[in-house]
Amino acid sequence: MKRILLLIAPIIIVMLAFRPVNSFVVTGTITDETGIAVPGISIKIKGTNSGTSADANGMFSMRVKNNDVLEELKDARSGKTDMELRSLLGAFLFSGDTVEKKIKVLSGGEKARVALAKTIASKA
Repeated sequence: MKRILLLIAPIIIVMLAFRPVNSFVVTGTITDETGIAVPGISIKIKGTNSGTSADANGMFSMRVKNNDVLEELKDARSGKTDMELRSLLGAFLFSGDTVEKKIKVLSGGEKARVALAKTIASKA
């Protein structure tokens, strides 16, 4: 049993190391030109409504999503199945491999269509 576990453990570690990452944490410190920490500064992720503010020491931490189109609709927590969500995305001209495109690489119009589909999915 111990021998089997020793053989399987490296495989599991490799699988975990190469699994897709859907979010990551960005941390940092906001400073002025002289290197002094600046508290209360707002930080926003470009193209999103996500953001945070620096604390009293100028430090911040925020989770950044790396969703694809289908995962973004799943975040709406509508309770719909993948097939229902894919059908809804089809109505917004997302089909085949386009539902697996990352949100960050979409054009402005595509992002607007995703946002509208997400609104509809969450209301229904």
